[in-house]
Amino acid sequence: MQSIQSLREFSLFNSECEPHILNFKLADETDASFILSLRTNPSKNKYLSYTENDLKKQIIWLQEYKRREENGEELYYIVSENNIPVGTIRIYNIKENECTYGSWLFSSVTHQLTPIISEISIYEIAYNVLKKNKVLFDVVKANKKVVNYHRIKKINLINEDENNYYFSMSKEDWKISKKKYIDLLGVKIDIYLYNNNKIGINSVW
Repeated sequence: MQSIQSLREFSLFNSECEPHILNFKLADETDASFILSLRTNPSKNKYLSYTENDLKKQIIWLQEYKRREENGEELYYIVSENNIPVGTIRIYNIKENECTYGSWLFSSVTHQLTPIISEISIYEIAYNVLKKNKVLFDVVKANKKVVNYHRIKKINLINEDENNYYFSMSKEDWKISKKKYIDLLGVKIDIYLYNNNKIGINSVW
């Protein structure tokens, strides 16, 4: 996988709109309380897998995650607006040609565009830095608002069960989907890798 160091932390800037800076950093043990506060919030966790309200267990989970991170299997980002943590987003099950994204969870006080900008950023990393050809994700069927949101994109339903839809999106389909975001919301994010292993970013929102 692409060097973890180049993906450890990055920021998006916009001098004209709030928040001016969105920062993405890989989670560690110091983020346990924040993550737990999000995942145990009754207004946020209706469609999440169960998380026990136990700080020690959350810290142990993060310690185990850091091993997966170092092995190139997973990237779990804490997203901040102007240095204030507001959400999480994750790339996991990283394989040769594909990966999965999830843990897309934000506080109620975040700017309305921050979750969308964060999702776009994750796709850009997956396709243009990690060089994957396909991104997978699943959505709880009962979460109709999120199901309808994802259908803005050019996605493929690859499976479903009683509770969930399972989708995939190819790199070519993402190029088409990006244009929809720009046309609908005016949000444009491009993340790319320089030859010297540095991430370059162009962002407008």
